[in-house]
Amino acid sequence: MLFKFHDDQIFSGSPHWGIMNVRRHVVDISTFKGFEDDKTYFWSTRVTNERWIENGFKYYYVYGRSNHMWLVYNAANYPGTTDQLIHNHEIKRHQFRQYCREKLGLSITQDAAVSLDAFNEFLQQHNFDKEFIDFMNYEKVIANYYRYMILGDDIDEIKKTENSWKYTES
Repeated sequence: MLFKFHDDQIFSGSPHWGIMNVRRHVVDISTFKGFEDDKTYFWSTRVTNERWIENGFKYYYVYGRSNHMWLVYNAANYPGTTDQLIHNHEIKRHQFRQYCREKLGLSITQDAAVSLDAFNEFLQQHNFDKEFIDFMNYEKVIANYYRYMILGDDIDEIKKTENSWKYTES
């Protein structure tokens, strides 16, 4: 993303650094004509398709301060997005983390493996209340993780249906 620098802006956050006090109209370079592909402007050794679901949920669930909702709902990935939509998903993300701690009794620590193992045990029990199902049906990050880790759905199928898939009791 590109932005005009002002001297009151600071970088903060974990695990991703974000810009505080950025002015509106941040530009997503991938939406501009001439942006041929993601390899044109940066180079990465990451495997592109294998871990995006697991890593996405880790950043959604484990870390309190994160810019993950900006990554999930940016205009390139989610046409029609707005600042308010991203803000609403960020609020819901914090509510979900609180629900997991208070209602499910799950411990969320900076040790991602421990936190995710406990969450996976909960998922395997399939003992979901209405509130959890509502969270999963609202947030594709949770649904994608459940589909991949528990149901064993194919990554390509998840990607194709992630904006329309809903959990239903069977």
